[in-house]
Amino acid sequence: AGSTFVIYTVTNHCGVDYTTALVTVNPQPDAGTIIGAGSFCYFPPVTLGNTVSGGSWSCTNTSVATISAAGTVYGIPPGGSTTIRYIARNSCGSDTALLPVNVLWPCEGGVEELLAASSQLSISPNPGSGECTLLLTSPFSEKGIATITNLIGLKVMEFSLTANTPLGINLKQPIGMYFISVVTHHGTFAGKLNIGW
Repeated sequence: AGSTFVIYTVTNHCGVDYTTALVTVNPQPDAGTIIGAGSFCYFPPVTLGNTVSGGSWSCTNTSVATISAAGTVYGIPPGGSTTIRYIARNSCGSDTALLPVNVLWPCEGGVEELLAASSQLSISPNPGSGECTLLLTSPFSEKGIATITNLIGLKVMEFSLTANTPLGINLKQPIGMYFISVVTHHGTFAGKLNIGW
């Protein structure tokens, strides 16, 4: 790979003439080698590396794990096997490096306690009128289902949300206390909302 000049020469009885052209030969794409363990617990997230930069990450089975643009793998219970792909592209095509991985669940060593300590459901303003913002902070940018019930357990609202993304709601209900639970792949998170108190 690299650049060079190509020279074309014509010769006859009158003499010699030539022309030149600069030609660049691009290298074949090289996806390098993925660096990281092939078996790990679903939590905490694991960051993989590669011997070359500039590629993109993907996962063949997103029900087992997802991977960010930076190469961080987020396992999803109940775990299982999948393959991580690292794809390098240039004008000559693409090349792919593969890493089979096994996401373990359940895990030993207080993983569930660590996850619970790093996740939190916040509601603001609270108390308030019912118009508020929910935020589920979590190591995982995943979707969840939120359910709001009243004091007698009757469901008054249900909707989806994404962890680490604020979501505004307007709970048009009488004055009182309401219970909010959010269920994700990694657990259930709860909070209370007081309207008019």
